[in-house]
Amino acid sequence: MGNPSILPDRPNGIYFRPKVIFNPPTGKWVLWFNFVTAGWDCPSNFSDCWSVYGTATADSIDGPYHIAQLPVKMGTMNQSSAHGDFALYGPGEDGKAYIMYNAYDHRGSGQGSNSVDQLSGDFTTSSLVWSGFFAGGTGGDEAQVMLERDGVWYAIVASDCCFCAGGSSAIVYRASSPMGPWVRGRDLNAAPTGARTLAAQQAFVLEVPGSGSESRFLWAGDRWQSAVDGLKSHDDQVWVPLEFDEDGWIAPLQWAPKWELPLRVQLE
Repeated sequence: MGNPSILPDRPNGIYFRPKVIFNPPTGKWVLWFNFVTAGWDCPSNFSDCWSVYGTATADSIDGPYHIAQLPVKMGTMNQSSAHGDFALYGPGEDGKAYIMYNAYDHRGSGQGSNSVDQLSGDFTTSSLVWSGFFAGGTGGDEAQVMLERDGVWYAIVASDCCFCAGGSSAIVYRASSPMGPWVRGRDLNAAPTGARTLAAQQAFVLEVPGSGSESRFLWAGDRWQSAVDGLKSHDDQVWVPLEFDEDGWIAPLQWAPKWELPLRVQLE
């Protein structure tokens, strides 16, 4: 976050991967971010705060934001205190929101390193209600994505890539509830040749209203190292529609030079 006026009272540190969610009951915009210490002393009740999450709130989406919680105590509690990539979901029709995130310090053999927490009522903290660990582990995990379709929840986890040019996996899991249990499915970005179908690492999934009653979903992936000037913010993206098979699983990603997505438009 290069503009200090967005978060004017922020402590010294490194901030990255900001995400904003709106809380209808409070009327506040809630900013979640990764925080890495840089000369900031850990509070006495949180001795290990090397890589954590923080939140801030604002009355408008463009700020200014003011710190609400730093660090945020997550559902993993004393099982993990070093967190990285994350995704926010919600609020849903029931008003609840969730965060899916990883744990750098829970990647041993046979361990999962991802989990889902239900957020607190004001979305500034975790409720500490969580799914338990799943996915990731020794295979690594980045760029988490969550979506819900017809009462089924999907989580897509990319393998460690860190700006790789060749792209990463996109392993899908599904569950009947954000709290799990989560069942592993296929790698959506695995070509029959063993290479990646798309030379990209997932960035997000966008839900859009379809031409019928159902929503459609667009998968977006970053083509790292594609920018001529070398700036990460200038790297290209690839967008493709997500399709679902007859068993309700997300189908493998498919490249297409062009595609159409009928939309539902409501005119005033």
